[in-house]
This record gives sequence, structure tokens and C-alpha cells, in this order.
Amino acid sequence: MSEYKYSFGMVLSTTFGTAFVMGGDS
Repeated sequence: MSEYKYSFGMVLSTTFGTAFVMGGDS
């Protein structure tokens, strides 16, 4: 479970980070 949760958090963080960068940079 730990690995799955870690992966999910990493993906979510990456997705949110990308969206934030695009929205802020644009």
C-alpha cells in the first residue's frame, strides 16, 4: 500500500505542478 500511495502522490504532485507552471507561466 505504501508504494502505491507514494506513486499516486508523486503523479498527483507532478500533474498539479505542471498545471500550475503552465497557468502561471502563460
